[in-house]
Amino acid sequence: GSISALLEDAPELNDISGPWLASFYIVPEHRGQGAAQALMAVAAQGVSALGYSHWNLFTPHHEAYYTKHGWALLKHRHLHGEPVAVMVQVLK
Repeated sequence: GSISALLEDAPELNDISGPWLASFYIVPEHRGQGAAQALMAVAAQGVSALGYSHWNLFTPHHEAYYTKHGWALLKHRHLHGEPVAVMVQVLK
């Protein structure tokens, strides 16, 4: 799998301060085995270690998944003409 943390992800969302979870992908044969949560936890620790108190993401289809894993809806927006949920996770 892969995950990134970026200071800016989409120019249309630059009014929301980063960092942003981005480029998050788990190969299909490893989904449902905890790899996604493990990658998110390690990335969140790294972002927190850099002094950030939160990070954001946007998703067109997986709002319920991220809510289940500790993310909160910040707002709904349109990105490239598609509705997305902009979400935030407070870091410990």
